[in-house]
Amino acid sequence: MSFVRSPALLLGVALVALPSLATSQVVINEFQYDDESTDDREFVELYNAGTSAVDISGWTLEAYDENTPNAFYTIPPSTILAPGAFWVLGASTVANVNQVVGIQDLWQNDQETLELFDASHVRQDFVCYEVNKARFVLPAYAEGEGLWGNFQSNLHTSIIESSWSRLRDGYDTNDNGRDFRIITQTPGASNNRANLAPLFENFDAIAVDSPIPNWGGSFKPPFAIDPTQLSAQNPNPIPASPVGGNAMIMWDSVGGGNYSMLLTDVSDEIDFEAYVYFDATPRPAGEYETWSLVVQGGSCSFHNHPDPTGSLGGAVPFTANGNTGVGWIYHVTSSGGTLFLVDHNNGGWGATAQSQPTILGQITITSGVNDGWQRLRLLATKNLAEGYFGGTLGQLDGTRFAAPIVGKPGGIAVGYRELMVNNGATRPFTADFVVVRTNTASVSNFGNATPTSTATPSIAADSFPILGNVNFGVSASNVPANSAIAMLIGFFQIIPPTDLTILGAQPGSSIHVTPDLAVTVLTNGSGVGSLPLALPATPALAGAPLFFQAFAIDPALPYPALPIAQTGGLKCVLGN
Repeated sequence: MSFVRSPALLLGVALVALPSLATSQVVINEFQYDDESTDDREFVELYNAGTSAVDISGWTLEAYDENTPNAFYTIPPSTILAPGAFWVLGASTVANVNQVVGIQDLWQNDQETLELFDASHVRQDFVCYEVNKARFVLPAYAEGEGLWGNFQSNLHTSIIESSWSRLRDGYDTNDNGRDFRIITQTPGASNNRANLAPLFENFDAIAVDSPIPNWGGSFKPPFAIDPTQLSAQNPNPIPASPVGGNAMIMWDSVGGGNYSMLLTDVSDEIDFEAYVYFDATPRPAGEYETWSLVVQGGSCSFHNHPDPTGSLGGAVPFTANGNTGVGWIYHVTSSGGTLFLVDHNNGGWGATAQSQPTILGQITITSGVNDGWQRLRLLATKNLAEGYFGGTLGQLDGTRFAAPIVGKPGGIAVGYRELMVNNGATRPFTADFVVVRTNTASVSNFGNATPTSTATPSIAADSFPILGNVNFGVSASNVPANSAIAMLIGFFQIIPPTDLTILGAQPGSSIHVTPDLAVTVLTNGSGVGSLPLALPATPALAGAPLFFQAFAIDPALPYPALPIAQTGGLKCVLGN
């Protein structure tokens, strides 16, 4: 009998439970289908995410290209997978392989599905990769967008091979694009990572042209450089950062594209900040560079040029990038530099995608005006993304963008790619004084809303509730234009909410927030009422919640006794 025991817990850290919507307790947990040269290190890892052992004898791992079968592998008799255990199918060169199924080219290198069936041929899990190929059509039972970007695992003396890995073992929300990321591979061992936040790096203790610990890379890892000196990893001298000393550079000095990832646990509450160098010198005609800094997500091995405006690829915009999560994108072309804040969601780009990236903000970067070393900050949580360009390290100043997002757990990554004849004239992503924090400030909605005669009101924070944030405020939308609304502010949520229907209000009307303070707010012509609320810089208030709810009077409602409409509740937890 083949019996695979659950591995011992190797990480001495507490991991916060992530939700799982898996339809099966045995899932495809990690896989690698394309490595450099002969493709002789490919594998697929299965994982038992349940609490009981599963007999996977006779189960099949099947691969399809469009509707054409490519590879079928059957798990041998008497194979019992214990809770928390792994089963690895692959080449004999793969670490911890349980079932050798061939020597090389075990799976196709692009646009293929991996489908796991039990002994009765009932589908237990499904993953589709490299769906950016326009001719690939996802089947009806696909899990979300699929994996959008292109992948390759490379083995060099200075890096570790990579794979597509679930964010944590067994994590499955039935959305491939947000369930997996490219990171250093661990066949037959846990995908779970230690939480490195808070992380503070100035790189001065790392020798020039040496890899940066805690980071991985698809082709090359990040390296320490003296930015003022030409070296093997620094293509040309630039001024020192505002803090001086060494900096970090992320690229493949051979040319092309590269993807770097922080080897940390995933989170949906991230605060990334650094000094980043912006070279806005116009590139020669037809040449350009792009980089991305993403949180709550990742990118593909090659960082195929992100192209949110569709301007880089000429008549055929680039659509194979594969960024997920939310991030800054920088383009420098023959016209100079442009910085975008983009919500990538689960990675789709272009006409064949189920979803599209959303530009949340855009800044023109001009030589001698706003280029060179600039503070760059990006905060993201379940409901809100907020980016700052320029300003002061540790502060909420500079050019600011904020927008609602559907935040999900993910990693921190940087992608870079160039189309340059002279690599010595490039300026890859270069950063100093990198700070990664868990975003302790959070924003969430709760409770129900009731409609006006024309729309249903909503309420949202204008910025993260970080102590000392003078930009903080709360806005109600879809309320009557050019009128007055009441904004309730309280320190507690009312459970159960106070019913207002007994007073003649429309069904569903209720107060969700203790009215410790009520403020009259005037709405604009678009039906938005905003309440500025600068937060004090008082550390003792960290962790304290504030609750908000807005009410509007609408005489057109057919409830003359109390013609009101309401937002749901908004909870803002104050953070440092």
